[in-house]
Amino acid sequence: MIDCTDTASCRPKNMILPWGGKAQAKKPLTLKPPKSLNGAPEKRPTGTSRSSYRFKVGLPPVELSFDHQFAVFCPDALPWQAYRWGRFGSGGTADARHCFVDDWRLEHLWRRFGQGLAKVLDAGIVTAPDFTIDHDFPLELVQYQIWRSRVLTTYWQEYGVFVVPVLQWGCPNSFPICARGIGRGSVVAVRGPQRGTECAWLDGARFMQIFLQPSLVLHFGNKLELWDRALYLPLRTTR
Repeated sequence: MIDCTDTASCRPKNMILPWGGKAQAKKPLTLKPPKSLNGAPEKRPTGTSRSSYRFKVGLPPVELSFDHQFAVFCPDALPWQAYRWGRFGSGGTADARHCFVDDWRLEHLWRRFGQGLAKVLDAGIVTAPDFTIDHDFPLELVQYQIWRSRVLTTYWQEYGVFVVPVLQWGCPNSFPICARGIGRGSVVAVRGPQRGTECAWLDGARFMQIFLQPSLVLHFGNKLELWDRALYLPLRTTR
């Protein structure tokens, strides 16, 4: 006599059960992928395992020098007041485009610089990319963001685009880094301060005014009268 603990495993295949049904073969156990916090299956990059990509952050070299390379300058040679400015990537009609927008609108200019060049060529007159620099950014990251903006400005200018360098800064220690590469007396563009950041913004703006002595500042957004010569423009324009 055979004593089976699991009676289902002892039944012959296709055995007719007393209640009229057939014994079904056990399905193999399948492991479902883990779910993320939002309930969707966790996605992994193609061809990678969890151990090969998780918590891995890669940055390009940041030991950079601005001496004799990527020096940018914009002459005061255009009728600036006659132009209608629009935001880059926002559509509508405009004579020129400023890049004081979210970084997701700018990243493709760096990652796909050929497509970005085609867009700025179509615009004709643009500001340099304003990659985000926060007050708590380490100096290495600040330097990288500034370097990217200088590289693209030089690249676009070599293809005939009229590019206005942008002023940007983080903590006071970053002021000299952020001013490098812009020629004195250049036309520059800047975004006004957000609410609650006026005092910190003024510290950086005063440094830029003294160090660079711009011939004209295209000031977009909240107005603070500081510059020797400025043209105040809205961040957003109606179509």
